[in-house]
Order: sequence, then C-alpha cells, then structure tokens
Amino acid sequence: AFAMTQMSRDRALFAGIVYMAAPYHLILAIMTRNVIGEQAAIALMPLALYYAARLPENPRATLYLALAFAGIAYSHLATTLLFTPLLVGFCLWQVFRTRRPDVLVRAAVAGGLGAALTMAYILPALSFADMIKPLYWDDWKPAKNFLFSADGDIGRLLPHYYNVLHGFIGASLICLITALIYLAAIGPRKA
Repeated sequence: AFAMTQMSRDRALFAGIVYMAAPYHLILAIMTRNVIGEQAAIALMPLALYYAARLPENPRATLYLALAFAGIAYSHLATTLLFTPLLVGFCLWQVFRTRRPDVLVRAAVAGGLGAALTMAYILPALSFADMIKPLYWDDWKPAKNFLFSADGDIGRLLPHYYNVLHGFIGASLICLITALIYLAAIGPRKA
C-alpha cells in the first residue's frame, strides 16, 4: 500500500515482494534468529510511511501514523532508533513536495502522540535502568556506554542527568496532554 503511493501498482507489487523476501528478513531474522519483535517492527515501517504519505490529504492519518510509530517502538527499540530519521525525513519531504506547512504540524502531532503512547514502556525502562546487571556482557558494557545510563558518558558529563531526562519527558507529556485537552475543548471547526 505504501509503495502504491509512490509508484505504479505493478512496481509496487514488485517492491513489496522484494521487501518481504530480502535476505536479512527471510533468512537471518526469521529462519536463523527468530526475532519476532524485530519482524513486527519491520512489518510496521511501511505502514508508518504509508500514513506519512497520506498526511497531506487525510488529517486522520495523523492518528494512524502515531499508532504505527508507537507499534514500532513497542516492537523493537533499535529499529525505532534507526527508522525515526527516515520517517522524519520522509515527512519533511512531504511538506516540501506539497508546499503545505500544515503537513509539518500533523507530522509533529503524530510524533508527539506516538512518543506519548510509548511512555508506558520508555519511562519504566529509564527508571529501572540501574537494575540491569550485565554480568556476562564483557566488551559491550552497556552500563557504561548506553545513552541513558547514569554511569555512561552523558551521565558523567551532566550532573543529575536522570532528573533532567525525567523532567524533559514529564514536561513533554504535560504539553501533549494540554494540547489534546485544548483540541478537544475547541471541537471541530466549522468551514
């Protein structure tokens, strides 16, 4: 469905088959590693791009884009970190292509709502990061290198790093909830 927003039906069918049968997905991820969460994220990426492509013509695509983005984040965080710049770039391209700044607002609302939907997963992960005991991780040492680790590089550079991070997330949630309440209060506009 996403490929059909960008090309003809025959080419879109070919693109979908190539995407599904790529050696990484088919052989390494499914047959060798059996990583179901990563495969779910890979299945949701075209869905997110599809709704990003629909942002100019359908305001409801904002909600569906947020849900698809949250689904990717709940499925596999590493894929989310790798895919987010592509999704942001595609949304910016949509704004440039259509010359409609309201698409940027819709994309930003979708991103904020998607981030808010993932807070039930992200906040506990950040709050309980000290409980992770990587006894056998040898060279990887995520406790010292991970972005959100208090003992990591950023944690040593910024005092009270966790407090700043939690404050930022809390303020973002308050702003998002306030915006949603405001939008619900003003109701649909009459044309």
